[in-house]
Amino acid sequence: MEQLRKTIIADKSKGLIPFLIVANVGSTNTGSIDPINEFADLAKEHNMWMHVDGAYGASVALSKSYRSLLNGIERCDSLAWDAHKWLFQTFGCGIVLVHDKRYLAESFASSGDYFRDIPSDDDEPNMLNYGIELTRPARHMKLWFTLRVLGLETSGGYD
Repeated sequence: MEQLRKTIIADKSKGLIPFLIVANVGSTNTGSIDPINEFADLAKEHNMWMHVDGAYGASVALSKSYRSLLNGIERCDSLAWDAHKWLFQTFGCGIVLVHDKRYLAESFASSGDYFRDIPSDDDEPNMLNYGIELTRPARHMKLWFTLRVLGLETSGGYD
């Protein structure tokens, strides 16, 4: 953490604008977990975006026994999570969660003429504006269905 802090300060002193810190929860090869709260504190201190790469390990957040390993994950600005790695989903069931939904709409919104007849408001968001797939399948529904039918106890199996 101290080296990261020094690097951010050094970059700023050179006129650079560091904007992103990425924490890892559950690296694929070792399962290591970064100190999320420390990363979040540093990101806040320097007004930086904090992303958590939870592709492999974010499913631990659903565990009663091991949830504490991810303390602070709720402080991230965005989180990548691959439910296919631990939650019995088909390959490609990946999710990006953001703390503030407007960032998804600002990143992915499409404005082609062929969208003009699709109504959208805050009560019923246009899901086309929340991802890059557009006409691709809604893979997230497989995860929702699994969790809805089997619940966390059966689908996660974590104590």
